[in-house]
Amino acid sequence: MKRFLNLFFKPVLVLSLVLILSGSSFAEDLKIYTDESFKYALPDLIKTYNKSYPKDKISYFIAPSPVLYEKIQKSSNECDLIFTSDLLLMNILSDNKKFEVASRFNFGSCDLVMITSKTNKFLKSFNDVKTNQVKKIALVSDSAMERFAMYSFKQSKLLERLERENKFIKVKTLTEAISKVKSGSVDCAFVFKPHVTKDVKVIKTTSSKESGQSSLCTGGIIKGSKHYSPASNFSYFLNTDPAKNVLLKHGFKTGTTQY
Repeated sequence: MKRFLNLFFKPVLVLSLVLILSGSSFAEDLKIYTDESFKYALPDLIKTYNKSYPKDKISYFIAPSPVLYEKIQKSSNECDLIFTSDLLLMNILSDNKKFEVASRFNFGSCDLVMITSKTNKFLKSFNDVKTNQVKKIALVSDSAMERFAMYSFKQSKLLERLERENKFIKVKTLTEAISKVKSGSVDCAFVFKPHVTKDVKVIKTTSSKESGQSSLCTGGIIKGSKHYSPASNFSYFLNTDPAKNVLLKHGFKTGTTQY
């Protein structure tokens, strides 16, 4: 009997020591999907999160909302957690039952801004878009930013006129919209504030409360996630003070207020 116990417990003890020393038993992998508005904030958020959870390995994929939707539809097990400023995307995923039960959460919001190049001298206000000097307005296709901007134009009774004059140019990504503004190939673009860089000029800031459109930052754990624990931890983290400080630094508003 003693020999049997030695044969059984020695390997178990060795294996336990290996796991403890390596820390592998506590390490988790987490895959996050998010939209372009978090392009600059997400690396900082991960760095701050890893101060509390240093063993969690986090990878991420940033893309426009339609791309995120398609990837989750085709293979939801590649993603553990998604958060975005596109509420419509989240609602569609909810309707398709893509989230773990009670895993959706809100953690902030962001404003829409109209930007132009630093060298543009004639574009000084929102209403200047109706002048002959403004030829092209860039909108990110199938995005919350496009819906937000179109609603604002409609409220200002400018939408029909701008459509009639063919001033709208659809681009695929937020990065492309900003690039076109900086190059002067479009006169202005409408983007979420967190993506504004120092080399463009902000003409107008429109809050979601003003426009009646929600730019709520919201997230959820994808149904069937293989890494539910770190996904849950990161969800909680986004509403902590360290995360809020990062979000504020990158131009987001924090809190869970809904409009």
